Amino acid sequence: MALKLTDGDYEKAADGVHLREVDGLDTLLQSAWIALRAERRRFYPDKEFGSRICQAQNEPLTETLTAYAAEALERVDGVYVVKTECSGSSAVFTLLLNGHERQVSIDLNDYLQ
Repeated sequence: MALKLTDGDYEKAADGVHLREVDGLDTLLQSAWIALRAERRRFYPDKEFGSRICQAQNEPLTETLTAYAAEALERVDGVYVVKTECSGSSAVFTLLLNGHERQVSIDLNDYLQ
């Protein structure tokens, strides 16, 4: 079991006291989201953790983002990038998590200049 993160903060359970836990696919999805959001080479304990999404400038952007996402997720067991779609300022990554498709969305304004 892992603790549920929402916008970088631990989410409280319904009782308002304890922290909410996640398991199974939700744990994998959360791990993928963290790996995509963390800037590669900035995480002190493991410089190979995270993504290079902030460096994406090549066109076509979706292919570059897909490659960077795949690189970031290569050490997360059972998680693979299926495709990336860009719309406005957001990128939606469709991921395969142990055979189940899920999506993770990130705001590119947080990364690209």
